Amino acid sequence: MNNKAIMTLAVASIAAGASAGEVYLSEADLIAEMGAGFAFNDFSAVSDGSVDSLSYDFGTFAYEITTGPVPTSGLYNEGGVISTASNLDSIVINFTSDNVHAIGANIWATDPGFDPAGALMLVTLSDGTVEAFPSGGPGAFYGYTSDMLITSVEIRAVGFFSPRFATMDNLYVGTTGDLPVVPLPPAAWAGLGLLGLMGVRRSMKRS
Repeated sequence: MNNKAIMTLAVASIAAGASAGEVYLSEADLIAEMGAGFAFNDFSAVSDGSVDSLSYDFGTFAYEITTGPVPTSGLYNEGGVISTASNLDSIVINFTSDNVHAIGANIWATDPGFDPAGALMLVTLSDGTVEAFPSGGPGAFYGYTSDMLITSVEIRAVGFFSPRFATMDNLYVGTTGDLPVVPLPPAAWAGLGLLGLMGVRRSMKRS
């Protein structure tokens, strides 16, 4: 069975009946659905290289970005873009503000040199939503809203015999126009099988 057939089969088996929320392929449409209740992060202040995790608190929405499943190799970021140090890891966002009902971002796959590459993208939300789609490059936008509270999201890139790394930029986190924004108090998953891939780490020095 060739790679294209494998990817088609995987999409069919994962995506069928798997979505528990609404999907948005337009950044503008997601923003309209969220109204004023969101926080935006373009990661322009993120340093290049490896880091275990990144934490953000926007006063209303808060989250930590790390990698999974355990054990993990941590994040590896470049040019204001978030990715992973190992192709066996997913990007995992844990929402700590307990008020997230909407999320959106540019999501795609890269190769070890950080260039866009073909892959199957898998996005799993804590509300049970699972979305599978071919990587569309850095301009591809995917957003989701749910009536249920979203406490985490996992983003994985599957290369099918080629190392691929989940990559993300321009993250929106918020609620929807139908749900109130709950301010933070003052003090305030199981991945896909490895499909025969060997682990590949990004070089700590890049040209």
